[in-house]
Formats: sequence, C-alpha cells, structure tokens
Amino acid sequence: MKAGPQEKSRMKRGLFTLALMTGAGIPLSAYAQDAAPPEATDPEATEAAAPEADAPEADATTPEAAAAESTEADPADGAAEAAPDATPLPDEASPDEASAVEGADVAPDGGEVEAGRLNEFADEDDVDPDAGKEVPVIPLEDGPPLPTYDPALEPDVYWEGDSDPHNPGYVPGYSESTSLGMSPNQPRAGSMMGGTTAPAGSDTWAEDWAFHFHGYFEAALRAAQGRRDNPADNQSQRPWHATPITPGRYGDFEATQAVPGPWTQMNFSYGNPYATATVILAGFTQADAGSYTYPSSQLGINDVYLTLRAPRLNGIRLKAIAGAFQDRYGAMGQYSEGLYGHSLVAYTRGTGITIVGDHDLVGDVVGMFEVGMKGTLNKPPVGIEPTDANAYGDSQNGAGYVVHAHYGVALGEADISAHYLHAFAHDDRMSDVPLRPGQPAPIDRADGSIDTYGLTLRMLGEPYNHLSVGGAYTVARNARAVPRVINILNADGGRGLMEEYFGMQSDGNGSLLVAGFEYDMSLQKFLKHPAFFPSNDWDIRASFFGTFVHVESDQDSTELSGQTINFDGVNKLKLGTEITYNFVEWAGLSARYDYVAPDLANGQRSFHVISPKILFRTNWLAHEQINFRYTRWIYGDDVIIQTVSPNDLQGLDNNMFALQATMYW
Repeated sequence: MKAGPQEKSRMKRGLFTLALMTGAGIPLSAYAQDAAPPEATDPEATEAAAPEADAPEADATTPEAAAAESTEADPADGAAEAAPDATPLPDEASPDEASAVEGADVAPDGGEVEAGRLNEFADEDDVDPDAGKEVPVIPLEDGPPLPTYDPALEPDVYWEGDSDPHNPGYVPGYSESTSLGMSPNQPRAGSMMGGTTAPAGSDTWAEDWAFHFHGYFEAALRAAQGRRDNPADNQSQRPWHATPITPGRYGDFEATQAVPGPWTQMNFSYGNPYATATVILAGFTQADAGSYTYPSSQLGINDVYLTLRAPRLNGIRLKAIAGAFQDRYGAMGQYSEGLYGHSLVAYTRGTGITIVGDHDLVGDVVGMFEVGMKGTLNKPPVGIEPTDANAYGDSQNGAGYVVHAHYGVALGEADISAHYLHAFAHDDRMSDVPLRPGQPAPIDRADGSIDTYGLTLRMLGEPYNHLSVGGAYTVARNARAVPRVINILNADGGRGLMEEYFGMQSDGNGSLLVAGFEYDMSLQKFLKHPAFFPSNDWDIRASFFGTFVHVESDQDSTELSGQTINFDGVNKLKLGTEITYNFVEWAGLSARYDYVAPDLANGQRSFHVISPKILFRTNWLAHEQINFRYTRWIYGDDVIIQTVSPNDLQGLDNNMFALQATMYW
C-alpha cells in the first residue's frame, strides 16, 4: 500500500534520527525500551535472541561491525544480546525499521528517559505494547550526548487536506472553512433534491504525480403538455412538447430549474501536491437524444488551467490558477450554486489568472482572499450572423477584460466576505450592424463597463446546518460592448443584462440591486444533536431559498405581444421551498414549490410551479440518483416568455412529466 503524507513524514523523521545517532556513535541499545539486567531477562526474549548470537561474525571494516563493537563495549547494556534494538540497522532503513527508531524513548530536553514515554516524534499508535514494563531509568549523562532535532532539515511539504486545517480554495471535506469562490472543477449544476449535492472531486492531492478523473452528468426525458385552441380533425387537442414551452430559460430571472436539462462534464487532471494540469470537457446536450445537430451545445474543451500550490509561509497558504476557467462568487449552496443554480454576486470566464489564499489572523480566525484578471481570447468578427449555431455571436461585443478582488474572514464554520469585480471593453472595432433584425445598433461608441460589489455570509454547523445570505449591487455603463467575460445571475455580459433587465434601447445603462438566501437543514440532525446521526436512517430534509432584484434602467418600458413590459423601477422576486422525505436509504419522496414574480407591480405576470418527485438511489451516501417528477405551472393572465425577438406566440405548457438521471464521481 502506498504511504500517505503522514506516513512519509514519520519515515523521514525516523531516518533522520537514525542518521544522527549513528553519526554520533550512540549505541542504540543504550536507549532500548526493553533493556533489563541479565537476571531479569525474559526467557522467551532470550530464546528469541539466540539465533542472532549464532550469526556469522561481521567484517570489522563495515559500519555494521563497528556498531556491533560499540554495543558490546557499552557497560550500560547488561543484556545486549536480548535487546531488540541491538541489531544494527543498515544505512537504507526500511519504513518498519525507521518506525522502531522513531518510537524509542528519548528525552529531547536532556532529562531522563523513562520506559513507555513517547518521544516528540512518535504517534500513539507507534508505541510498543510491552513498553509499560518496569525497567531501570538510564540517566543520559551516563552515555554520549543526544543529538537535537533540527526542523529546518525536514522540508515543509504542503499537503493539501492533510497538514493544514485551512486550505486555500474550495475543497469540501478537507478544509474547516470554504473559500470565497467555487473551484472551477465544480459542475455548472444546481443542487440535487434536498440540497444534498456533494462535490464532484476536489483539487486535494496526497501523492506524487498521478492522474485523476472526475465528472458529472444529468440526462432527462421531458414530455410537456400544451393545448390547441382550434385543433383539426386529425390533431390532438393536447399536444406534447420537448423542450417544454414554459417561462424560465437559462439566463432569465424566471428560471427555477423546474425543467431538468442535460449537462455533461468530465474533469481530467494530472499532477502532484505542487502542480496540477486540468482539462474539462463539457456540453449541454447529448447527441443521441437530439433530433438535429446543435454545434454550439457541444462545448468541447471548456476549461484548461494549471494549478500551482505554494508551501506554507508564516501562516499564509497560497495557490494560483492560470488558464481558461470560471470563477464563481456568491454560490448559495454548500457544494453548488444552490437550488436556483446561479451565483448571487457574479461569475467570470475567460483566460487569465486567479490567486487564492488564506492566512492566520488571531486565534482561530482566518483571513481569506482572492484576486484575479481575465480576458477574452478574441472578438466576434464584423459581419457574423447571430444564430443559435454560433451561440448568437455578437459583433457589437468588443474584446473584454475583468479584474476582481475578494476578502473574507472565517471563524470556524462561519465566514463573511466582500467582493468587487470590474469588467470593461475598450475596443474600436465594433460595426454598425444590428444584433438582430429590428434591433438598432447603439448610437454612441462609448467604452463600456460593468461594476459589481457584493457581500456574502455563510454559516455551516450542527445542528442548524447550512445558511447562505448575500447581496450585490451592479452598475452597467454603456455595457452593450462588454462581452460575456462577466456573468450576472446567468445573464451573459452587457447584452444579457439588456435582454433580461435593462431593455435593448437602454444602451446597456442601468443598475441591479440583488439579495438572496438559501437555508438547508436536516430534521434528524437537529433532533439528535449532539448524538451521531447515521445518514442512512430516515430523515426529512428541507430547503428554503429566494432571490430579489430591483432594476433601474435608462429604458422605461417596451411593447411585447400587446403588453407593456416595464424595465425601470421594476422589482422581481422568486421564492421556493423543497422538502425531501428519505423513508428508506435507497428511496425518498420530494416536493418543491416556487413562486415567481417578474414584476411585483403586475401580479398577472406571476406564476407558481409545483413539482412532486420520487427518488431512487443505492443509498443516501451514493453518488447517483434517478427521479421521476410531475410539474404543474399555474399562470397569471399576462405571463409571457420574454425573448428578445420574435416573442414566442405559442401557448404555454401547463404540465410536464420527466425522468432524470444524475451522477457525479
């Protein structure tokens, strides 16, 4: 079995002690734990040592022979032939031999050596079970002076997840406090039922160069039922749709994750405790399930980055991530972006670097920080036709950059953090071509920017479980030119903010005030605390979550499908709860309810979503899940699907049946 970091450290210390004692000419038997006068020697021990007396005589010129002669000449050892440590060790000691030396009873302060006493380098598990026998105390002054241990001679190896109580970076299960942002190896997916999603691997390494493979996928069959107002003779009055025609596409405020969607992510990493290279393949559809070729859904090589970890330096722990990857800040879930699947503050993407670290402050208080910069690789060319095949590449986007800084303070299982992100585009290559027919290009050519300020608080502890609350304030100025190097509530760059919040005639000028929370709890943990609660026992898990957005925009309103859609001064709210009952370790029931109000001033635009589910797993610590669900939408009279152009004039689906399979590894 390959030795772990702690075993390697003990082996090194044992070899180090052996080398010093050998170099100083110290007879090992002088400090043997079982040394005893000849008359007190255990007959079994004497008999066991007898074969050693018949061994061939060693060559006097070898180090072994020299050590044997020194042992025989030492008067302190009255029974050298019976002492286990009397057998000389070779220069290259085995791990077991090094552990035997490491477990010897030595007093580093120059005092007396007492039988059965642990030396400062030994673990309790390494103590000889016979060490408690009464044996004479041997004063150190009767023998040669003991070499002192010099910690500088042992390298300060930075083993993430083993040597440090705090690890920089999001390493669930290994650090006492999480980091300010999510690791890029976490999948772009929300929590499973009951908020139980666990990490799909971590960046913890406890061995030499090695290859790791982690991943996540979800696949779903969706069948949504609509209605035909005037069906023909050979047409059903209840048509079936996939994908369901409902409000709440990805990137909209109305998104609730009520409709399960496909996602696949595979993380390939190769490295050691100091350096790791990671390549992530991803896609949001599966080819065998599609009825047409959808090139932009196959993301291919989505993330490529190098992680470098530094040794500890005066209580400071650092690592740097460089390459093309995502940074996410304000995640509401413990191990994910939460049940609404968005980061409350912002997330960045592009190519660049992020430095992640933490440092000891006072007592158990830890300071956490992250700083970074990213930019886009290119700019959409002039004349590109925005289509779904190219993810609506927008020639009005310039080359964009984002710089960001974050700082937080953690005490035990609680932390509070501040965030700042500044994205900008200073590019003179934008054309006058409209984004889509009927959408005029911006009149001015002012440089664009998006600034986001955030504050988050997270608490994780028994018996109250996990709580995240936070807020963010975003100011956009001429943001039409800013590409998707920054993402606010899953809206891509300046164009996404205009489509969803500010309006296409706003030139990207406006602001968002965002607040949100998520609370996940377990009834059994609460009732049985502080007693241990086995996770395969019955349990009721509950989650409560919500997001509020206040919008200020330079565009007051627009007409869409015969309705007036307001932008300036609009308040948006969505609230939800999910309750999961695990009645056996391999199955459970879950129900979720969401209330969504795109405009609190117009209650007819609001809708409700009710979704009961039945869940199947191998057990509640497993990584896989299959769920069957029924979802019902209850709409107000003015609910629409808010796309830019043209608006979807079909009727909305009210019912959906879905089968979803998910797994992480």
